Amino acid sequence: MENFTSELKIWSDELHNEGYDSICFFQPSYNIGGGPYIEAKIAEKIAKYTDLKVYFCDFENGYADSLLSDVPEVNMCYYNSKEINFPVQEKCVVLTNSTRAILLQDMHKESKIVFWHYETIPCAWDLVFINGETKKYLKCIDAEHAITYHDWSAKNSLKNYIKDNLRNDDYIYITLQQKDKKANNILDEDSINIGFLSRLAPDKIHSLFYLIRAYAAYKTDKCKNFHIIGDGRSRKNVENFCRNYEKDIEFFFHGSVPHEELDCCLLNNVDILFAIGTSVLEGAALNIPSAALLMDNKDINDDEAIWIFNSKDYCTGILKDQKDDFSVHYTSISDMIDNVYNGDGKSIVGKKCYDYYVNNHSDHDRLVVEFLKILTRSTLTFQKLK
Repeated sequence: MENFTSELKIWSDELHNEGYDSICFFQPSYNIGGGPYIEAKIAEKIAKYTDLKVYFCDFENGYADSLLSDVPEVNMCYYNSKEINFPVQEKCVVLTNSTRAILLQDMHKESKIVFWHYETIPCAWDLVFINGETKKYLKCIDAEHAITYHDWSAKNSLKNYIKDNLRNDDYIYITLQQKDKKANNILDEDSINIGFLSRLAPDKIHSLFYLIRAYAAYKTDKCKNFHIIGDGRSRKNVENFCRNYEKDIEFFFHGSVPHEELDCCLLNNVDILFAIGTSVLEGAALNIPSAALLMDNKDINDDEAIWIFNSKDYCTGILKDQKDDFSVHYTSISDMIDNVYNGDGKSIVGKKCYDYYVNNHSDHDRLVVEFLKILTRSTLTFQKLK
């Protein structure tokens, strides 16, 4: 902790030297999501362990508002779409996601801005920048060191809008608290138990569908069990799809599992976890062999996934169209099952996944320090943005 606070002081002092004494996280959101969650946790640490004044702008009763309700060190302010002035009028550093640029109005002209781009799917930039400023905007925020990414897939997604090489390689990545429990042996020598952890939403279910097809095609004398953990508005679609494969696979729908019960659910039911995003890390942190699936909002014709230890640049999921660009080792789902169910495969593969998680996604304090460094590098002021 002493080293953490001393590093924080170095970079908070650097912001003071640049003339900035406060930070505003601008993230109005009712949706429960990874972006607001990470920002709220970073805001809490900076407010508690530095002398910087920290604001968080959310909807009243929004997601971050609920997360920070017991953190008096963070100054909550509330977004009103009818209000022209930015909620913090003093000179400050503002962090918001890249798609909210149009909402930044009438703030202090010397306030500086950092945009966090965490979208992987295409964005409707041209509906926001109606005079065709999209490329100019993206080139500007890259040149001013004012953009940071969620992971490799988020950065790569901008190739749809700007062909120039983006020079910034800063990441505000996912972190997950270390767990007390760990997986050990195969759950049942006579059966295969794989799991899928995700919201059952239109942008997720095609990953599940291609996994089910590949699993159904896998040849084995063992019983094939499939544990689906999560719920959402596409659940009926998923149930209907699964009926086509009930001769080959026994499906178990666990629904939405409270986070405090999730570890036990995974440990008791899953030998291999397939997921997208933060959910992959939930398995890796438990020493469970964990793989990231390809994503798309349409049918995916593929049978491969990525062991999390073969990933890079904090990436926990890519679009199918990004597969060639990502240039990592992909493994067929049938080979993944063989890897885990041969000898000590579960413990060997699980340990690799766990080590990758520890080295890349377990240290929240390191992320907070990196975050302050990113803020010091930006040279984009509100005046330049306008």
